[in-house]
Amino acid sequence: MRYINQEIVAELDLDDTSSYSPETVTITLDTDLLEDGRFSYSVHDFTNRKSSNSEYLSNSNATIKVYKGSEYLNTFRVQKENVGTVWHVFDYDKKGLSLVDEFYNESTPKEVE
Repeated sequence: MRYINQEIVAELDLDDTSSYSPETVTITLDTDLLEDGRFSYSVHDFTNRKSSNSEYLSNSNATIKVYKGSEYLNTFRVQKENVGTVWHVFDYDKKGLSLVDEFYNESTPKEVE
């Protein structure tokens, strides 16, 4: 769960660590609460975090389903043959969801305050 001013803004409903997805995320966020008006969602391959050339996350068939409350918003599927331990999946702002679909390496997961 992620909080802003002690209010839940996003919750990982299903974190599938034993197979290949899907993970589901429910957003309860009012984007007016954010300083820059944007919420970013990323997946971190913690198992391979020390690798600088891993394609494991990209080739995992990961699927992210996004809901705002009970309303289905979108499904994102990982693209094959990308190097990186972090997949920056999407951003969410007043205009809605926007696909970012970028990969990069990060050994330590970033925490949101």
